[in-house]
Amino acid sequence: MQFVRLNARGSLTEIDKNRLRREARALASILADLESDPNDLAGTLMPLLTEAIASTLSLPVERAPLPITHMEDAGVIFPQGFLDAYCGFFLTAQGYRYDYDRIEHRDDGDWVWVEMEDDQ
Repeated sequence: MQFVRLNARGSLTEIDKNRLRREARALASILADLESDPNDLAGTLMPLLTEAIASTLSLPVERAPLPITHMEDAGVIFPQGFLDAYCGFFLTAQGYRYDYDRIEHRDDGDWVWVEMEDDQ
């Protein structure tokens, strides 16, 4: 467990890079298995995923690159497992993990205990 400060937006100031790499690999695997990609999901995401796997992605990521809600409203059907993998990756990349029990309010800001993954 690691004690991590929250920023003014409520996101973690330290990103779990091991978790991010694992999630990037999972999403990249889904994209690599696509038989067709009419919405260019792989073209849009693979550069970010490659950087995350190489630990060169600038963190935190400010926003996710795909307008998922608009795409769904337009009738786009995403591949099996894509939305869970996509959302998990970008929540981690933005520092918006919510797997902690409580926020500790201190004079120097808000802090949480977060489980960080070990090096793989």
